[in-house]
Amino acid sequence: MTKIFQNYRNDIWNVIRDESRLVGKVFAKIEQKTGKSRYQAAVMLAILWCGVLVLARIVVQLHMHWLSSNEDINRDAIK
Repeated sequence: MTKIFQNYRNDIWNVIRDESRLVGKVFAKIEQKTGKSRYQAAVMLAILWCGVLVLARIVVQLHMHWLSSNEDINRDAIK
């Protein structure tokens, strides 16, 4: 399992390092403008993405709860 994650990490680092690809160019530009390494930018982006996913999950759960509550109210109103 550890080897799999190491392979993922190495693949991501290779893509970020390769400036012939769009992703590498974007991270090089971030590195140039901010003065932080592209790897720090990648970690910050990953943390941000995880936060977005957590918030999206909460929003979906609240929406589903709201929909089920409205269905209960509508059922009671029809009776």
